[in-house]
Amino acid sequence: MSNSKPKKTLTETEERARMNIVKRRREAGYTIESVALSLEISNAFLGRIEAGSERVNLRHLDKLAQIFDCDVSELLKPNKG
Repeated sequence: MSNSKPKKTLTETEERARMNIVKRRREAGYTIESVALSLEISNAFLGRIEAGSERVNLRHLDKLAQIFDCDVSELLKPNKG
C-alpha cells in the first residue's frame, strides 16, 4: 500500500495555480527545497501541492508571488503553451 495521498479534486483555478507554480519554479531554476524553505513548509508538502494532492492557500500564493517576482493574479492565469 502506498503512503502517498490521493490526488484531490482541484477546481480549475487551483489546477491553473498548481501548474503555474511548477512552471515558474522550474523556469526560475529553484528547487522544491529552496521554495519550501522560503514558504516555511516541508519539501514534501510543496511536492504534494505541485502534484495536486494538497491545495495551496492564499498565504502561500502571496509568498510564491513574491518569490517568483510576479502578481498573485499571474499564478492564477491560464497556462499558455
